[in-house]
Amino acid sequence: MAPSSPCKGRLAQSERFGRQGDDERLGADVAKGGVRAESGSGRGATIWFAVASKGNAAVPKVENRSSRAPLRFLIVEDAEADAELETLAVERAGIEATAERVDTAEALNHALDRGAWDAVLCDYDLPALPWPAAFEAFKSREIDIPFIVVSGTLNVQEAADLMLSGVTDIVMKDDLARLPPALKRELRAVQDRCTAREAQEKLFDASNLLENIAANIPGSIYRRVQRPDSATAYEYIHANLLEKLGQDSTALFGDVDRLAEFVHPDDRAAMRAAYARSAADQSRFDETRRVIAADGSIKWFRFIAMPSRRENGEIVWDGIALDVTVEQRAIDQAHERDEMLRALSENAPGVIYQRVLRADGTVSYPFVSKGSIEIYGYTPEEVAADPDIVRRTEDDSRQSNHDATIRRSADNLENWSWEGHIRRRDGKRLFVQAVARPRRLENGDTIWDGFAFDLTDRHEAEEEARRTREYLETVLENMAQGVLTLDKDMRVVHLNNQLRTMLYYPIEVGEPFETAVRFAAEQEAYGEGSIDSQVAER
Repeated sequence: MAPSSPCKGRLAQSERFGRQGDDERLGADVAKGGVRAESGSGRGATIWFAVASKGNAAVPKVENRSSRAPLRFLIVEDAEADAELETLAVERAGIEATAERVDTAEALNHALDRGAWDAVLCDYDLPALPWPAAFEAFKSREIDIPFIVVSGTLNVQEAADLMLSGVTDIVMKDDLARLPPALKRELRAVQDRCTAREAQEKLFDASNLLENIAANIPGSIYRRVQRPDSATAYEYIHANLLEKLGQDSTALFGDVDRLAEFVHPDDRAAMRAAYARSAADQSRFDETRRVIAADGSIKWFRFIAMPSRRENGEIVWDGIALDVTVEQRAIDQAHERDEMLRALSENAPGVIYQRVLRADGTVSYPFVSKGSIEIYGYTPEEVAADPDIVRRTEDDSRQSNHDATIRRSADNLENWSWEGHIRRRDGKRLFVQAVARPRRLENGDTIWDGFAFDLTDRHEAEEEARRTREYLETVLENMAQGVLTLDKDMRVVHLNNQLRTMLYYPIEVGEPFETAVRFAAEQEAYGEGSIDSQVAER
């Protein structure tokens, strides 16, 4: 089951966390967390990362959300005062929110079943509801929202166990200023996963997907400099790039230029060549390449930068690196799926199609496989040009049934199934079955993904078997002798009218034949003697 997600619901509609604040806070982050490091060449380089402490950590502001629906938080907490403090910390950060507090397993399950929540905040030490039980109830719903543990006291081992369990984040109760930025970061991550799922559903093509990622996903800021002698260096690197690669924030201290070594060896020449072209014509640099993480895994990053020329002849690229691993895999999977569907549609018997009923009542076929020639005698192009051509192949007596079942399927979004005779373009009469599953688009259109196949041979065989069965039943019913058919358990499968008149007991199909024999023995129909022996004999 795919995780339940607010992709198409409240989060996507409100776009509640924008990106504008990132650039505005960059200067503040530098002031608080900039670290000066000397590279091997002696030039300075700064790695940007945010540093928070209880004494001076500022609560980040978020954009004005006065016109948007409030966020809904579910707080698992037995202390009402603590829950109010958590809510207050969020509201002070400018996040409009409503919260509901629960402190028992029953209340938690009821609240999770009701939905729809934007985040769950759970106390670590709740006597009536330990956090593992709360987290298990949360995970069982497969809800794609943040689950943040809020704790008063926590040792290193407990924190490690929490993160290994899969919780989203940990916030200490004496440092609730971390709660708003943690929520903002994780809700952005939910939106990012929504983007990937939309790509998997092929709602927009790869180009639009990557452009959308570049516009909406926060990336890692960097500055690359090429000197007049063509030597290159990285002056600025945001620390979250190292985090995404699983590297320690000090990995580049003293040798920031090692960033180029993270690029996959097979992609380094292409990256250098692309930078050379960008430097030559001062054009935008935009490359998606493989990067090697600390654990050896391969990630895909999109590097986007605009060059500018300094007075001393140096060329500077101020850019952003976006982790597009999920999206790239989704694109690759989509391409593989396209190839699979293309092969399937060309080789499978029958016709695969997609039918669209628009809100205005018009019908179209965006996709029809070549099997339409075999089934209907018309090419996919002809079906697309005249959507009613399929319906006109049906017998007149079945067209009204076809229309009624389509309307019912559209109204109730229930699977559609139809079978009946059609007359192919060449005049041949076929018996066809069609099945399809509907889904509703946000604009009100209804789409059926379906399959129609030729059942003529099977239908004719069934009809022949039915006629044969009716003939045999007629012959048996009119025979002068009694005829009886039993299954392996000696139960009656069939008996004709003559046998019914011969039996003392009005036995019915499905009953044990022994019942009729025993009844006759009890009536002394077989003479004197033990009833059991007479039953066994007969």
